[in-house]
Amino acid sequence: MTLEARKQLAEARRALTARGLAQRLSETLGAPVAAALTRLPARVEESATRAAHRALRRSLAVALKTLDRRLHVRPAANVKFHKRLAAGVGGIGGALGLPGLVLELPMTTLIMLRSIADIARAEGEDLDDFGTRAAIVAVFALDTPARRDTPARRDAPRSGAPDDVANRFDATDLGYYGVRLAVGQGLREAISAFAGGGSRTLASKMLTRALEPVARRFGGVVAQKAMAQSIPLLGAVGGALVNTIFIDHYNTLARAHFSLRRLERTYGFECVRAEFERLPG
Repeated sequence: MTLEARKQLAEARRALTARGLAQRLSETLGAPVAAALTRLPARVEESATRAAHRALRRSLAVALKTLDRRLHVRPAANVKFHKRLAAGVGGIGGALGLPGLVLELPMTTLIMLRSIADIARAEGEDLDDFGTRAAIVAVFALDTPARRDTPARRDAPRSGAPDDVANRFDATDLGYYGVRLAVGQGLREAISAFAGGGSRTLASKMLTRALEPVARRFGGVVAQKAMAQSIPLLGAVGGALVNTIFIDHYNTLARAHFSLRRLERTYGFECVRAEFERLPG
């Protein structure tokens, strides 16, 4: 592996193991948001997880039909365009407060899916490949689980997954490669079935099941976003800023994720993973 490749790998690792969304929101928006995020109720997180699952499911259904359009011809990722869209949608959600999340989240999630797909394409991924599409969705499970052991999370009721896969996933800090392996194969098979010509009912059930662990991880972050947007002092302007931070956070994770996948195509999966896990911190 070249010196430049090692540098890219180290930068990707820092991005994937750095501060989560809660810390970014607290640092940017100050004490009121920091205080709200330390009192995140279990019921809010559980509701956010359900909303996240619905948003992922609906947004992915739309994205699967449109990912092959226009994105193939752009020479570079157009993240600024997606940030402006997300800010506008977040402004609407911020003006409506916590109830606005139900209306705003599916639109924001779709914008983020397209932005992540744009970054993937810019890193040399084939958007027609089901593995690439699964990797795009997996980005929503990559946020650092900084709050995973708080009482609110330990006491939160479970969402009724078909088995305990989602719960075991939620309770364990698997690390970057652990998360990829935990969600990747199921997502690939489900997306392949959903996009293919087989039974729509079976494909839909497969997709719902595959999205469950991703939604539980993503839902914790959505809950943080919802609490930040619910603070009356922030309003529409705050909602726009929260959504900008939200999409920027996942764009950062996506750039690191697809940078590593690009290195893996060059140097091999096991080589890059070994170097990744050898780095300190």
